[in-house]
Amino acid sequence: MLNAVNFIGLDIALSGRTLDLHSWEPPLHFRRVLDMQRGGELVRTFQVQDEQGGRLFSIEAKRFVSMSCREIAALSYSITLEKDPLQKKARVKLAPYLQGNVVNEDANYGEDFWLGVKEAGCPEYQLVAMETKNPVFSLPPQVPISSRLTAGH
Repeated sequence: MLNAVNFIGLDIALSGRTLDLHSWEPPLHFRRVLDMQRGGELVRTFQVQDEQGGRLFSIEAKRFVSMSCREIAALSYSITLEKDPLQKKARVKLAPYLQGNVVNEDANYGEDFWLGVKEAGCPEYQLVAMETKNPVFSLPPQVPISSRLTAGH
């Protein structure tokens, strides 16, 4: 099996701090559910608390990959500021990305498998075109990413 473009890349920062469950305090109420009956939806819910000000964030992350049409996939994130004892509010930054040179440690043996052919992007889409080294095999050059941010009060 060929490694392909990682299309689920999303960096999240909460008030300037990257959300990384390995560097934050252990998450509260972590739950992960894979629903194969509804077509392959993975839902993760958890809460994290920042070290400065004790703000509590609830996060629901959904990932869907269509079983009937493998080219269709979606990510959905809901981030809610549940507690804000110092009334500092929070700034949320989302940065989606595509990663072309995915490395699978037990298959690549320390070598790059893909060559980057083209990278481009704008607010409406991002694209990465990759090609294998040998034999030459190309991925379709466009992977559209559509994002919508809905803010609640």
